Amino acid sequence: MKEPSTFWYKLHGRAGREGDEGNVVIQTYNPDSFPVECAKEQDYLKFYRARNHV
Repeated sequence: MKEPSTFWYKLHGRAGREGDEGNVVIQTYNPDSFPVECAKEQDYLKFYRARNHV
C-alpha cells in the first residue's frame, strides 16, 4: 500500500470536481499527527521536507 498521505492528497484532489466545492473527512485515532496536520493544512512541501530530511 502507498503512503496514507498520498491517498489523502489524491482524495482531496478528487473532491469538488466540476466547479463544485467538496469536502474530505479524515477519520483517525491520531488527528494531531504530523501527516494529518499537513494534509489538513494542504502543506505538501512541509510534509515532503520532513519526510525527506530536506
